[in-house]
Amino acid sequence: MYYGKVTIWSRSDFDLVSDWKIRIMRGASGAIVAKPQCQANARKETGIVDILVVDDDLTTRKMLRFVLEQQGGHRVVEAADAAAAQLTLASETFDLAMIDVVMPGIDGLELCRRIRATSNMPIVVVSARGDIQSRVRGLQLGADDYLPKPFDPSELAARVEAVLRRSNRSVRADGDGRMRIGDVTLDLTEHKVEVREPRGTRRNVQLTPTEFKLLLVLARAPGRAFSRQELQTSIWGGTDAGTSTVNAFVSGLRDRLETDPKNPRYLVTVRNVGYRFDP
Repeated sequence: MYYGKVTIWSRSDFDLVSDWKIRIMRGASGAIVAKPQCQANARKETGIVDILVVDDDLTTRKMLRFVLEQQGGHRVVEAADAAAAQLTLASETFDLAMIDVVMPGIDGLELCRRIRATSNMPIVVVSARGDIQSRVRGLQLGADDYLPKPFDPSELAARVEAVLRRSNRSVRADGDGRMRIGDVTLDLTEHKVEVREPRGTRRNVQLTPTEFKLLLVLARAPGRAFSRQELQTSIWGGTDAGTSTVNAFVSGLRDRLETDPKNPRYLVTVRNVGYRFDP
């Protein structure tokens, strides 16, 4: 399966954009597309995935649409800027958003922050800004993945599928008030936690109210990296709890939840960002 390599030369901002457009149009016109069998099976269970693509460059949007629709079998809606994206999000529901960083008006990172303030929808940032500071900033603001340009379209499709898999993992609240995420069950009524061990036995975990709240925030978005600042705001609001307090509570939660706290299975550290929950 091969779509063509997207190549960018950075002689100037103008040349970078114009050369990329040429490469994209040539790649799209001669593409050979194969649909993975696993994706077809997934669609039978969950239906078509709706993706919002936000980019001010028309050719880039068309290229992303081509890859996502033809290779992934998804439905794509385009928005030319953050304002248009916000209007679209107010009237439609999407399974994933793909956002460029550099756009007129509200940039992609600010849009990412605004979306994350009200939604756990997966977000993939696609940008020519590939430096480590930009990547970390994007993840800190709530992006689930950050793909720098240039990229191979097959990598784009693979990353989208990976993010969708993580977001679709078994997070479900049953009628009895219990939320099950993989092997971990949270009783939302009695604030109790139960872990299913590899041999099938079940272990009750006693948590403090703050530890339970911390686990709930992480578990509601499995696979997503939360910054320490996000966790601080979610748990303690506008108080000056500090990131060291977040680290201390995560450490205590690991001691109670994990079989081996030094090699955590569920509460994983994301370097330079914060923490995520792996079901």
